[in-house]
Amino acid sequence: MPDAAAPVRLPVPLVLASASPARLATLRAAGVEPRVVVSDVDEDAVLDAARRSRTVTPADAVLLLARAKAEDVASRVAAARETDGGALVLGCDSMLELDGEVLGKPGTPDVARERWHAMRGRSAVLHTGHWLVDARTGALAASGTTASTTVTFADVADDEIDAYVATGEPLVVAGAFTIDGLGGAFVERVDGDHHNVVGVSLPLVRRLLAGRGVAWPSLWSTPTPTAPATATASDVEERSMTSRHVSTVVGRPAAEVYAFASDLDNLPRWAAGLATGLLRRDGRTLVLDSALGEITVTFADVNEHGVLDHDVTLPSGEVVQNPFRVLAHPDGTELVFTVRQLDLTDDELDRDAAAVAADLATLKGLLEA
Repeated sequence: MPDAAAPVRLPVPLVLASASPARLATLRAAGVEPRVVVSDVDEDAVLDAARRSRTVTPADAVLLLARAKAEDVASRVAAARETDGGALVLGCDSMLELDGEVLGKPGTPDVARERWHAMRGRSAVLHTGHWLVDARTGALAASGTTASTTVTFADVADDEIDAYVATGEPLVVAGAFTIDGLGGAFVERVDGDHHNVVGVSLPLVRRLLAGRGVAWPSLWSTPTPTAPATATASDVEERSMTSRHVSTVVGRPAAEVYAFASDLDNLPRWAAGLATGLLRRDGRTLVLDSALGEITVTFADVNEHGVLDHDVTLPSGEVVQNPFRVLAHPDGTELVFTVRQLDLTDDELDRDAAAVAADLATLKGLLEA
């Protein structure tokens, strides 16, 4: 193992101004652990304002929206002083262009089915706008650009389209497909950056960072020694982390489920761990007394994307991020909570997952009563 006295390089703080699970997963897979803050931008208003003065192409539109999201979140983070010394804020937005028409999120099964009948056997262009705001200096310096990737779809059969639409996945993503999910089998070819199709181009973000004088490795979440060191098998084992997804389906509309679950006043009714020990509440942050000492739990702002992620700050100062999503489902709503093992034993992870499952079952019972 590296010398314990060797200096370490802490990651540059990055805020992701997006509720997209795919973007977050892509960054995490690349070693970057961003804080997620969802913007309050009215996308239609942004585009309508731009169209009053000029023609807005799909490539322009995604960049305008990415900029609006990044600037909105950057101003909120700066006002709240949520990071010491400021942070980098990345906003992204994606749209699929087919025959000059923009295909956003379908929203309904009928629209998703219609989109797939139009797309199958053909090629379309996926545009993703990226906007980076550097709030470290207080001047909110920024830069951005759009990446465009050509996607060729398989000539899928009607029953395949019906089955895919029934999963609910294509209803909530730009272009009505995912390349990293169930829709991946229906994509024949990608010409360009694969990551861009997921929703964030890592090479492009790296170039934007370089323009701000930030090296990509400085965002890696695992501190690394400044001097080269050879990793041993035990080092790799120590850095590994298992995640477990706990989910349940609630037979109620997603909007209704999210409204109830995101209301912190309802938490004691279904979250056993938060039913006792509450010391005080400050907006979306709860301060609790636990066996470890005083901890804080900060929930994501209420948003239209079903994000209920929350950060738990332990007495040691370590922050544990807990992804929690409310997703549309053919039978109503799916609740998905990610439990991370961290330093827990397998038995402790099992107990944590069981506790979360019990909480979700209680929430389901309240909503379906």
